[in-house]
Amino acid sequence: MGRESFRGEKKRREPSVDPDDDDSEDTLPRRRKHKSGRDRRRVKGRHKVSSSSSSSEAPRTRRRSKDSDDERPKRSKVDADSVERKKVSDVEKHLKSRKDDADRGRLGKETHQDEKKSDRNLGERTKNNKVDCADDGDEGEDDDRSDETDVSVQSDAGAAAPEVSYALTKGGYAPAAAPKNKPAKPTVFESTLGAVALPGGTAGATSASNNAGLDVVDSYEVFRVPGSVFLRMETKRGLVGWGEPHLEGWDDAVIAAVRTMMSSVVGQQALGVQRIWNTLNAKIRHIRGPVLMSALAGIDQALWDIKGKALELPVHQLLGGAVRERLKVSHYCCDNDEASEAAVVQARHAVERGYLQLTMRIRSPTTAQPDQAVQRVVDRVGAVRTAVGSSVALCVDFQGEVPETTSRALMKALEQHGPVCYEEPLPIDGHEVLSSVASSTSIPVSAGRWACSLLEFQELLQRRSVGLLQPDARVGGLSQMLTIARLAGNRGVGFAPRCPSGPMSLAASLQVDACAESFAFQETIMGASREEAGATGGANSDPPAELFDYVTNMEDLAIDADGCVPLLWRPGLGIVIDEGRVREAAKNFS
Repeated sequence: MGRESFRGEKKRREPSVDPDDDDSEDTLPRRRKHKSGRDRRRVKGRHKVSSSSSSSEAPRTRRRSKDSDDERPKRSKVDADSVERKKVSDVEKHLKSRKDDADRGRLGKETHQDEKKSDRNLGERTKNNKVDCADDGDEGEDDDRSDETDVSVQSDAGAAAPEVSYALTKGGYAPAAAPKNKPAKPTVFESTLGAVALPGGTAGATSASNNAGLDVVDSYEVFRVPGSVFLRMETKRGLVGWGEPHLEGWDDAVIAAVRTMMSSVVGQQALGVQRIWNTLNAKIRHIRGPVLMSALAGIDQALWDIKGKALELPVHQLLGGAVRERLKVSHYCCDNDEASEAAVVQARHAVERGYLQLTMRIRSPTTAQPDQAVQRVVDRVGAVRTAVGSSVALCVDFQGEVPETTSRALMKALEQHGPVCYEEPLPIDGHEVLSSVASSTSIPVSAGRWACSLLEFQELLQRRSVGLLQPDARVGGLSQMLTIARLAGNRGVGFAPRCPSGPMSLAASLQVDACAESFAFQETIMGASREEAGATGGANSDPPAELFDYVTNMEDLAIDADGCVPLLWRPGLGIVIDEGRVREAAKNFS
């Protein structure tokens, strides 16, 4: 019985032993490690054993057989995966070796031809291995991306064959992700200004024969003409820009400042308008004043004119684009404290030229009899209002010459004639009480013509003392005027620049007006002689002259039925200067 029992147990135990399973072969000796030599010989040689041995072995054999049956499927899958990984490893080593040999130049053209078929077979095996092993690596895909190894295989004989990239991860061998597209080389935009790098490398760039680089400022000329000063700036490639560095009564000082500043401008890239402006502004920041800012304004205007002409765009397009198509203008008239009859004649002439808004200047009333002086101003404004009717808007410019007490009385008395604003009702040193004066009337108050820095405009806005900001065109040019316009728009304050100068200053102001969110109106002397606009008199005063006679395209500044001028669409500042006439006038004037 003991012998039969052993044989029965032996037959049931045999299926649990896998000759290829290394674990099965190692387990049996370990379990019988402490048996006697006789028992070991019996197991090894299939000898007969006693019933006592079979009874002691039976439970252990059954228990091990059960465990082996449970583990067999798992081991079988692991072994299959191990074989596949080993195959993948062989493929990887071979492909990597092939790539290294090619990189070092050891693989010749003939060798590449002979092994072409082998490479294709390897590629097919790689795809099959990828499919078989993909399931095993899904869980660790994200963690294993950093361990990827790229191998390149050339599919064609020759040096220009496209590369196929593969990546080895814990989950298998698969084609690597396509590399991100490298940014295209920048396209070089060629214009009359020079070569300008544009991003993206897209089509649309034009070419020019000269690739010498960006254009630079090469020379300049200053012309003193009756009524103003013109600055002509030329680049190395022949582009010409015009500016107007002018300050009534101080033109000689402005010309000297222009010559000093231009020594830092000649040789600079004409396209770098803002950089040049920053450089010059930094040099004068401790001595900033009307003379220096007027000189800086003329230089800035000429640079913007060059930039617009080089890119064949109006300046307002370079400032961000226009937000309106028409610009309301207000005409200066009725200066020098004329009698009511003279003021009425000037006002009617302005309306005949198309203006529907007038700016009347008043002088400081005499202090000996302030009440009579105030009444005389009121009568003059009333006479003009009666002559032009209610359809024409009126602004009253106090010019910062009226004392606070008189100013309060005038503003209250003039309300009956319906002015649209009171300009500079207090002297320049009266801004601390300007908010108090402004609160005493229902008519908006404007200020800012004497300000030369952004800080001064910021103070006016912080005190909430004005309803309109009125920077002068000579505040530093377009570059600073645009910043002031944005400050006004952010605070909900109107923007109404004044321009008691000639064509370049007006054109520069209109370019900013087109982009200003809170633009109200633009003051100008266009269409009036210097006598009508108000010459200051004295040693440096300018004789009467029509400044806009130097412009050959005055049709672009024609005033429409609503008292507005259209956008200037010509490249640069938008006006064309008759250079021959300027030279002749400057020669005769000197």
